[in-house]
Order: sequence, then structure tokens, then C-alpha cells
Amino acid sequence: MYHLRLLGDTLLQKEGQTVHLGTRKALAILVYLVFQPERINRLELATLLWPEQSEDRARGSLRQELSRLAQTLGDVLNLEGQWVSLQRSAFSVDVWTFQEAMRDQDWEKARTVYRGRFLQSFFLRDSSSFEDWQYTLQEELHHHYTEVLLEHARGLTQQNHTELALDILQEAIRHDPLQEDPYLRSMELYRLKGEEASIHRTYQALVKILQEELGEEPSLQAQQLYAVLQRPERSPLPQRSGLFLGRDTELREVLALLRRPDCRLLNLIGTGGIGKTRLALETAHTLQNEGQKVHWVQVSSTSLFSAVADSLLIPALGRGDLREAIRYHLSLHPTLMVLDEAELLDSPHEVAWLLEYTPVQLLLTSRERLKLRNEWIYELGGLMLPESGWDAAATRLFMYTAQRIRPQFLPSLQEREDITEICRLLSGFPLAIEIAATWVRFMGCQDILSHLRESLDFLDVPLTDRPERQRSLRSILDSTLVTIPKEARAALVSLVPCWGGFDFRAALHISKASASTLALLADHSLLQQPRLGEFRMLEVLRQHLRAEVPQQAYADHASYYAALLTEHAGNLRGGRQQEAVQMLSAHKSNLHTAWKWAVQSLNTDLLEEMMQGMFLLHEIKGWFQEGVSLFEEAANVTTGLLHSAMLARTGRFYYRLGRFQEARKALEQSLNEKHASRETTFILNNLGLVSLALGDLHGALSQFTLSREHATLHQQTWHEANTHYNTGLTHQALGNYTQAEQDYQKALDLYQNLQDTRGMSLSLSGLGQVSLHLGHYISAQKRLQAALEQAEQLGDLFARAGSLLNLGRVQQLQGQTQIALHTLQEGLSTFQQVGDQSGVARTLIALSELQAPQEATEMLHRALQTSQVSHYTWGETLAHLNLGNRHLELHQPDEARYHLQCCLKLAHRLKASLLVTQGLFSSLPLLTVPLKTRVTQYLHRNPGTEQRYREKLEIPASVPSEISEDQLMQDVFAALQA
Repeated sequence: MYHLRLLGDTLLQKEGQTVHLGTRKALAILVYLVFQPERINRLELATLLWPEQSEDRARGSLRQELSRLAQTLGDVLNLEGQWVSLQRSAFSVDVWTFQEAMRDQDWEKARTVYRGRFLQSFFLRDSSSFEDWQYTLQEELHHHYTEVLLEHARGLTQQNHTELALDILQEAIRHDPLQEDPYLRSMELYRLKGEEASIHRTYQALVKILQEELGEEPSLQAQQLYAVLQRPERSPLPQRSGLFLGRDTELREVLALLRRPDCRLLNLIGTGGIGKTRLALETAHTLQNEGQKVHWVQVSSTSLFSAVADSLLIPALGRGDLREAIRYHLSLHPTLMVLDEAELLDSPHEVAWLLEYTPVQLLLTSRERLKLRNEWIYELGGLMLPESGWDAAATRLFMYTAQRIRPQFLPSLQEREDITEICRLLSGFPLAIEIAATWVRFMGCQDILSHLRESLDFLDVPLTDRPERQRSLRSILDSTLVTIPKEARAALVSLVPCWGGFDFRAALHISKASASTLALLADHSLLQQPRLGEFRMLEVLRQHLRAEVPQQAYADHASYYAALLTEHAGNLRGGRQQEAVQMLSAHKSNLHTAWKWAVQSLNTDLLEEMMQGMFLLHEIKGWFQEGVSLFEEAANVTTGLLHSAMLARTGRFYYRLGRFQEARKALEQSLNEKHASRETTFILNNLGLVSLALGDLHGALSQFTLSREHATLHQQTWHEANTHYNTGLTHQALGNYTQAEQDYQKALDLYQNLQDTRGMSLSLSGLGQVSLHLGHYISAQKRLQAALEQAEQLGDLFARAGSLLNLGRVQQLQGQTQIALHTLQEGLSTFQQVGDQSGVARTLIALSELQAPQEATEMLHRALQTSQVSHYTWGETLAHLNLGNRHLELHQPDEARYHLQCCLKLAHRLKASLLVTQGLFSSLPLLTVPLKTRVTQYLHRNPGTEQRYREKLEIPASVPSEISEDQLMQDVFAALQA
């Protein structure tokens, strides 16, 4: 393949090697043939190159050159009698590449290929005909390259690469100094950048070159453009007041929509005071600073066209046909026009006319949709609220406003919590937050919050710098509400009991309104739609309307959500558990509202209907503290069988929170009262769990056994599975690992038959713990990983936390220290999230084993204190055990003796073989040789000794047929006290 470069310096290469043709005429022949798609007659070629010679001499000269050329090029040159042609497929030519790039509009490639003028250093002085052909093609390519540069600059301008576009235009000016277009386009770009001096300099350079080279003035078009660019460009926009806080995401999204070529009408809709005008103003200033022409129109009750004409500075006198004047002015430049408070328009027809007859792009702020065919909607809600911590857009606005009123205002930690709650109560509503913040002049944040909880009248502070309908929060809300029909207002009032999000089906049922009425409320921004299929009402609007709500609306709301809960409660134990949990969790606020209304109105039928679904949902999601609150309130207003059931579930949640004494009290009271026979299973099972937590392992086994008997009697398979799982926990604590594994497996089989994901997760976690104790770490990790995945799939925080704790312990024993640390820290966070103090204590103990002795000791004292406060004997025992180990590492034998003695006394009292064997193993360095030998023999014999400890024990010379644990423990206690 030959490569022929003709743009710039001429070069012929083959396979990277330069090919020399010998004479200039040979090169001319090659170049000419390259551009001839058909074969050429020898006479035509001879006449072209030797026009001054006779025909015979010209043919002879041609024959000699063709002979030389054929020797160099070989078969690619075709000589057929009187005809000459070139095998074009054997060549790549830069001119062809340039022309192809132009056809493809690949301006960057075309610019790269064009290295200079066509045959720029090549002349045939004795061949005027060839020079004419060469000059014609040279000028054509020169002109095409100018086009390439201009189109490339245009594309870069559209992509907002102004500096690169200017560089390309400067290249175009150097390439063809007499071409006006590059100068004019450069001047327009300098205007976008606001560089007035560069506009003037560029125009003067054009004037000078045309005068010097042609003796002419710039064209009329160039002179007019220069005159236009000399005028002030920016139309006045309202000044921005204060900082633009908390709407950066919204600003980016609005700008992105406005940059879409198909978005010519964008309507920012939202309740009055939500911040629409401020966002539109920031958008307008941003685009104007980027060089876009922007006009601001304040809509009023007068004609829109008059307001538009004022914004365009069309003289009031002699306006004539106002529409034609507007059409002419808007056709001069691409323009964005902002119509503020567009809800005041009498009709959207004038907006439709602007879109149809002018190229203008419109940005509107409005409390309602215009319902035009080309209308794009951007719904503006409240400012972002804190998800964790306190820093968010809403709290920053409160701080900014408060410090403007009181510059020395610096909130304490408690005040930060109050500010966060204020912003939540006001739904991130900017105007309401600003008014609330002004009260820091007279009272603390806690007092502001208290007043707001009583009434929103607290925010009725007149703002003198706003229009009448925007001077207070009440006036803003009322000015919107008066625009909707009475039946729409009645529907809105009936939806006030709905907290958080509610779907279309709920809205229809509770409001008893039509779909079109709900759509009207959404179109007026009275119902917001944060996501598809979901409605929300701003809290400030809810509070504003609360006094109008009839009791029947609360009853309809509670009835709907009770029915929804009942419909899905059965799936909370079955194969559709994940789906049911996810769906019901989304309605948490409304379920709580319905429950509390039932409590306040003493509607026991509704409470009974909701009881089991509410219990299971809060149990699975780890909402234990809220569970205590809800069921305790219900227990206080119910009697008989329902009261007993509410007490039992209150006790269950107390147990989950590690408040074991309160749990036992509630459960025993429930058991002693008259209760449904099927409830006995539940009460006994949970009393067993409390006994287990308090260290009464054998008592727990007895209660689990009784519970299972009742479950079997009443065919309560799910409760039967629960008792097997809990019995597994107890046997594990007693060191009966074989029995524990059997119970866990039985529970897993039953849960699998029920398709209960949560039960399967807990059972797998139990089996993983057994594998851990037996030293089967690979099996343990596999089981615990499966348990974790199921818990996370379901969103069960309690099961997730337990799986993370045990998985972290396995990873630690396998030497995966950093992974274990991360896993345990995640588990600790999850236990803290659900409020499980026993879980917090156990995880702190596990984490301490990954710390240096001194840091571990501090962590263990926290675990010990947490366990003692919640009467969690097992955790207290483990904490003493690990404190003993750490003090041994720190060479503090006295402290070690104390903690190990405490550990062994508690473990012996619990009759927990697992803890007894761990405490004895840790005590070995502190014992005399004879006693150490007896303890080693006991540990070898005891099936509750974990494998990791067995591997570290010395093999005893002989094992006695029987070793009394009580006597051995007394001897060890005495040794540790010495």
C-alpha cells in the first residue's frame, strides 16, 4: 500500500519507506492520475504536461516519464496502448481522507489531516495547464478547510467549549485572513464571555486587513453586527437576596431540562413559599452568566403581552400590534423568558401563542399546572431534611436565618436536635423555617418547637416586603386553597390523617373523591408526588387544615389501614414474607396513626384486628422501642383477653430491648390473667427466653417444653418452630452441642415448610454458632453467611445483627482480623439501631478481642456496665471472662483473679457449661500444678469444651472416671482468692 501526502509537504511512502520518483514530471503524472477515476488518453496527459512542445515530442517525453514511473511503481501503473490509469486501491491519499471526513462531518479529523495547502511547494513552470488544474484544486481545498474550521468551532460552541472554539476561529483567520466569517463568529463568542475589548480588537483587525489587501470596508453585515455587539447585552433581572441554600440538586436538574432541545416550556410548580421564585431566579442568573439572553416577567392580573413587552423594553408609545412587536424582538436572539407567578394568568392561551409564534423558551413558576400539551413539570418540595446527624439544607437555612437575626447564635447539641425536629415538623418548608428561625431573638429552640407543636398560628408573623397574599404562612396557604372547588377542599381535609406517603388507592378510599379531584389537588401542589404512585401532604398544610377534619375521616383512615394490614399480615410468616414486610413498612406512619386513633377512640375491634400484624411487623423490622410504646398504650385501654394479649406482646418487646425484669413482669401478669388458650404458647415461649437471658437455663428449658406442648396441641406450627429454635439456644449455652444442632435443624425444617424467611435466617445462624463451637469454621461461615443474606433480604435488623456478630467471631478465629473488625462494627451499629442492649454487650465483648489490651479493657467495662443495667447475666459473665484474660495479658494477676472468679461464680450459678469451661481454661495460668492438672482433665472430659480450647490443652496422663464439678469449682474459687 502506497501512502501519498499532498496537503502540505509532498511525500510518497510504501511500508514506511520514502519512495523517490526522480523527476517533478513523474510526481505530477502520479498526482494527476490519483484524481482521475477513469483511464486517461496519453495525448491528453502529454498536452497537459508539455503544452509548449509538438505532439510527437510531448508523447516521447511522456513515454520516458511513464517508463521511469512504471519501474518504480510496478503493476499499480496500468499502461494499455494509448491509455494510462492508476490502480487507485493501492493508494491511500490524505486528500481523500480529508474529503471523507468532511462528508462524515468529522471536523476534528479533517482538521488533523489538513497539514497545509495542496502541493504547497510544487511548481511546473513549463506547464501552465497543470498549474491551472493544481491552483483550482488548491483553492477548492483551501475553501473547504475554512468551512471545516468554522463548523468545528460551531460544534464546540454548542458544547459550551468557548475557549477551544475561539482557538479554532483564530486558526481560521490565520488560514484565510480575508474571510469575514471567522472574525464575526469570534466577536459573538467574545460577547458571550463579556470581553468587550476583544470584540473591538477583532473588528479592527478585520478593518485593517481588508483595507490593506483589498482597499475595502467590512461588509454591511459585519458593520451591523459590530454595532449590535457594542450595545449592553443583559436584560435586568431581579437581584438575588441572601444565600442560595439547599437547592443545588434542583438547580442542576432544572438547568439540565432547559438544555434539552425538546423542553421549551418548563413549569416549576409548588405551594406558595416553597422557594419556586428563588430557584427560578438562580437559574436565570446562571444562564445569563453563561451568555444566554434571559428576560424576567412578573405576571400580574394585566395582559401577559404587556408585561412581556415591558420586559423586552419595547417602547410604550407606538407599540402598534403588540404581538408582532413581541414576535420580532424574540426572533432576534435565542431567549429564555421567566414568567414568575404564572398561576395569576387569566388563561394559558397567551403562553401557547408565545410557544407557537416565537422561538422563545419559557420557564414558569406557578402553584398549578397550565395543562398545555408541551408543558414540562418540575415539582418542588421542601428542603432536604437530615437523614442522620443534623446537617442538611433545611437546618442550614434555619441557622443562616437565625444568625442573621442574632449573629452570636451557636446552637448546643440539644438545640441542634430541636432545630432538626422543627425542620421535620415544617416539612422542610423554606418560608416556615425562616419565620420560625426569627423567634431565636426571644426564646430558645425548645420553646419554638413546643409552640409549633401546639399550633402553626405561631408562624403568623407579617412579612412587609412581600405581596399581600404572601405576607404570612396562613395567607399563603389560604390564597391557594380558595382557588379550588369546595368538594376538592373537602377531599383534601379528609386526607389530613394520612401521615407520610400514601398511595392512590388509599387516597380514593379515604377521601371518597374521584380520580380527577385528586389530580386537581396535585395540579395545585396541594398534594405532592415525590415518586410514582405516591402522594404526600406538606406538614404545614396538614396542621393548617387539622381543625376542619371530621372524626369520620380518622375512622375511614384507620379502617383502611387496618384492612390493609390484615390483608398482608398472614404473609409475614409465609413465603411472601419479604414482599409483605417491604409493602407494610412503606405504610408505617399511617399504620401507627390508625393504631393510635383506635387506642384514643377505644375501638377494641380495630385493635384486635391490627394486633398480630403490628406485632409481627415491628418484631421483624426491629422496631422494638416503638413496639413497647404502641402495645403498652393499647394495654392501658383494653380489658379481658385483649388486655392479656397486649401485655404479652409488650413483654416480648421489653425482652428484645434487654429490659428483662420488665419483660418478665408483663409476661407473668399476662399468664396470670385470663387469656386465650392459644396465647399460652406465646407467653410461655417468651418467659423461657427471659429465663434464658437471666441465667435460669433449666427453667428456660422447662418453659420451652411446656410452650411446645401447647403449640402441638393447638397445631401452631410456627410457635412449635420457635420453641425448637429457643431450645437450641439453651442447649448451646449448656454446652450440649449435639442436642442444640438437632433443635436448630428441626426449627429450620419447620420454618422451611412455612417458607418463613426470618425463621430460616435465625435457625441457620444457630447452626452456624454450633459449628463455630465445634471448630468447624468453614461450615460455620457458610451457614452464617446464608443467614445474613436472608436477614438482609428481608430487612430484619435483629436477625442481621446476630448474624453479623457470629460471622465476625468466625472471621476472627480464622485470622481475618480486619474483615472481622468491619463485620463486628456493622453488627454493633445494627444492635444499637434496634435498641438491643444484650446484643450491644455481646458485640462489644467480641470487638474487645480485636483490640490492644488497654483499649479492650475499656470496651469490656462498657459491656459489663450495659449487661448489669439490663440484668443480662450471660453478658455480665462473658465480660468478666474477657476482662480476666486482658488483665493476664497486662500482667495484672490480682485483677485477673477477681474477674475470673466473678465469671466462674456466675457461670456455675447459670449451670452454663459453655461459660464454665471457658472460665476454667482462662484460669489455668493462675492455678497450682496439681489443680491445673485436674482442671485440664475436666476440660478434656466435658463435651461443652469448645474445640479451639481443646486444641490448646495439654494431654493429661490419665483421666479419672469421675470429676465432681462442684468440688472442682470450690477448689478453683479458693485458689483464685488466695
